[in-house]
Amino acid sequence: MKRETGSRGGIGERDVWAAADALLLTGARPTVERVRVQMGRGSPNTVGPLLDGWFKALGRRIQNPAAFQAETPRPEIPEPVLAAARGFWEAALAAAREEIEASLLAEREDLARIRDDLDQRYAEFATERSCFDADIRAQRSLIENYESQLRDARSELERAYAERTALITGQERLQNRHEQERVALNTELAVARSELQALHDELAAVRNACDRDLKEALLKIDRSRTEAATVQKALADARERLVRVSTELAAAEKRATSLEDDCAGLQTAFDMSRNDVQVVMGDAERQRELNRTLQATLDTERLRNGELVEMLAASHARIADGLRVVERLRLDARSRLPKLRRAVRVAV
Repeated sequence: MKRETGSRGGIGERDVWAAADALLLTGARPTVERVRVQMGRGSPNTVGPLLDGWFKALGRRIQNPAAFQAETPRPEIPEPVLAAARGFWEAALAAAREEIEASLLAEREDLARIRDDLDQRYAEFATERSCFDADIRAQRSLIENYESQLRDARSELERAYAERTALITGQERLQNRHEQERVALNTELAVARSELQALHDELAAVRNACDRDLKEALLKIDRSRTEAATVQKALADARERLVRVSTELAAAEKRATSLEDDCAGLQTAFDMSRNDVQVVMGDAERQRELNRTLQATLDTERLRNGELVEMLAASHARIADGLRVVERLRLDARSRLPKLRRAVRVAV
């Protein structure tokens, strides 16, 4: 059998087999580490396959002891020594065979246990791998869902941002319109306040004039009453002189009747004038109450000028109604003023 050495001084089959044979002759079981120690060199990757080849050829070599002899030159030794060496060699081979067989059996059992362990580990690894694959698929599905949700959330965020921008723009336009309406409303309120103040001044002037006219009417009524008392006294005197002067009595009776008619008409005019004055004073009081109401409404509108358009519209409607009421009251006062003055002049 031809065995080559490694090229360029490397480990070859002959080196491994020689080292294994030497270990076997010493009664030791050849292993990769023992062969490496025996040679003093070599890596496990190189020694392992060559040692496996040695074990495979060991059976044939044991059956043919000449194979061991063919490998070395026949020694020039006496036959008895050679026979003894051959016997020793055969005994050593038998012992080595038994040890190798036992070792191989132990190794087979170890290999079987290792194979069972590897099979179990492989099954566990397959189970873990299937679980891991399931987890990976679940994680991948979860990641895809998250990515889809992220895309949806991003789209929703962009849409919300656009809506927010549009809302802010609309609010700014609405705020500008509210500010313009507030300025216009304040202007209208200022005009209404000036008109109300003018109407209040006019009503005050009318009331003062009515008070003056009423005082003058009362003075004239007092004078008329004094004159009536004087006439009544003269009538009494005339009645005392009735017997003496019948003509003067008839004239005095006519005069007394005329004076009584004048007094009755004057009393009626006075009552009408007083009623008209009370109506005017009631209208003035209602006007003052309306002024207070409008002032309170104005203060409320100043506090609420930043509210919605509907409240501004309602406030504008209330102010318009108030202005219409003021205009109606002013027209009523102006229409009643000539009547009052005529009544006062009639009473006078």
